[in-house]
Amino acid sequence: MRSAVGPLRKIAIGAGAAALLGASTLLVAAPAQAAGPGHCTVNPIAGTGAFSECGGSLVWHQVHVRCWAWWNWTSSYERWGQPAFGGYHSETACDLPFSMQAWYVESW
Repeated sequence: MRSAVGPLRKIAIGAGAAALLGASTLLVAAPAQAAGPGHCTVNPIAGTGAFSECGGSLVWHQVHVRCWAWWNWTSSYERWGQPAFGGYHSETACDLPFSMQAWYVESW
């Protein structure tokens, strides 16, 4: 005799995976933000981190992200990427997947 739990478990796992995939697609598809001098952009990476770059300009830039705190979901913390020059990437990420709240680039 077959149990009804097996098919229900497969449906629940499939629905959960589809929800996570849909959320990651929305987060990745967010438009790049521009800030400061040098035509710099910041691009999210799967809702977990971000990288910045400046197109052909000779400026310093640094990516900045704000993440949900995994130890207290009502608070957040911030991370800065390494300073980078021109077309080189500045990159950083949150501790947990899909926990990034905001991202931007500062350039000088």
